[in-house]
Amino acid sequence: MKPATLAPPTRLLLVGPLPIAEDVIGGTKVLFAELVAGFERSPRFETTVVNTSRPLRGKRAALRRLLDAAAFVRVLARLWRECPRQDVVLFNVSSRGLIASGPFVWALCRLRRTPLVVRLFGGDFAQRFDAASGLRRTLLRRTVLRCDKLLVETDGLRERFRDADRVERYPNTRDLPETPRVPREEGRGLRFLFLGQIWHEKGFLHALEASDRLETAATVEFYGPLMPGACEAIFDAHPRANWHGSVEPEAVPGLLARHDVLLFPTRYTTEGMPGVVLEAMQAGLPVIASRWPAAHEMIEDGVDGLLVEVGSTESLAQAMRVLERSEELREKLALRARDTGDRYRHAAWQARLERWLDELVGRAPELRSTRTEHREVA
Repeated sequence: MKPATLAPPTRLLLVGPLPIAEDVIGGTKVLFAELVAGFERSPRFETTVVNTSRPLRGKRAALRRLLDAAAFVRVLARLWRECPRQDVVLFNVSSRGLIASGPFVWALCRLRRTPLVVRLFGGDFAQRFDAASGLRRTLLRRTVLRCDKLLVETDGLRERFRDADRVERYPNTRDLPETPRVPREEGRGLRFLFLGQIWHEKGFLHALEASDRLETAATVEFYGPLMPGACEAIFDAHPRANWHGSVEPEAVPGLLARHDVLLFPTRYTTEGMPGVVLEAMQAGLPVIASRWPAAHEMIEDGVDGLLVEVGSTESLAQAMRVLERSEELREKLALRARDTGDRYRHAAWQARLERWLDELVGRAPELRSTRTEHREVA
């Protein structure tokens, strides 16, 4: 019997937004960078990256549209050139981006006979899909929703589009390193943390106003870029609140270690599975979050966190006071939060994604060579 012949590594084209200096670093960029790093570590894939980020920070609407259009043309041109050299394309995209560009990407991959996997960021695709015209919905169903594999963040989206073939849940993942906790100074109250973009839809005003209703020497520390409608001066009227500016992703583990509870009072009811919530739970921080529709997929109220009403400052403040009064409850929630966070470690989900790609390409992993290579082409 002849020994099995090792096949070359799978050639994977990764398309998505990487962090750049000229734009705000949001969750999608961090997630895509983590995915790229995961495949770079895998010995069974040869990766090429097409970066879809644009320098949009501080740009006016007209210029943003122009940059979006230029990036769209550039990405399609790169896909056209790269697809014949690839075994599979993994397109990482927001709901808005999928509706605008998905049919074109699907058509190009079909013409180039390259399998297409779409990873959809966020939880708002159903709402955007429903708001689209009937013609647009038909186009989406007949093109990109028929891709070889559609990966969505939440069970709700998987159920909604279960009539589309090959839909799988692929949640956000994190691999937060173990970082020793920094104990509170004697006499200091709980250290609440708001970590994210400082803008209205993320509920920062609710956290700011709730800081005035605390009972002890607790504080609320805000980290994140100021977005339109927010300014540093707004924090001056709230003595228990402090804004510290933006924070680099590599500094997040240490930041979480210096706090006790994460606040996530989002007003954005179409959140998917926010990475900051997973990071906090992996660090052993219970999360007080608003009850957006997919929140129950991440947080079990009273078990590993607390859920409050969307848009309610008093509901948020009440939950914060509950943890102020009961260190025992906070510690119980923290312990279970860590267990929940560990279910979303990157390695297990990366292995699942690699298996799906193996199935598409039709190669057994054990028969693949272990050469790896990384190229960035845009």
